[in-house]
Amino acid sequence: MAAWLAMEDAASRSGVTRRPAQTPTEHASAVLARTDADPRATDRLLHLYHRARFSTEEPQPSDVQEAADALEQLAASWPELAHRPARGEETEHR
Repeated sequence: MAAWLAMEDAASRSGVTRRPAQTPTEHASAVLARTDADPRATDRLLHLYHRARFSTEEPQPSDVQEAADALEQLAASWPELAHRPARGEETEHR
């Protein structure tokens, strides 16, 4: 879940205004679709997020690894994710 929430945070820092009716997840998906972000990694991470968020089953270690891999692919394809600190986060703490 933390991996997708990082994507939502990066999308909120992108400068693209979130429409009033858009959820943070919809906004992040729309922002990612407008970038060079790897669409397969985006879809995979979103799927894993939904499963972790709404399933009654605990995520498996393989799910966690898959999410980390997808986030790594996204960071490689969308440099703004890898190089911009989150809101309230100081650069020296990265």
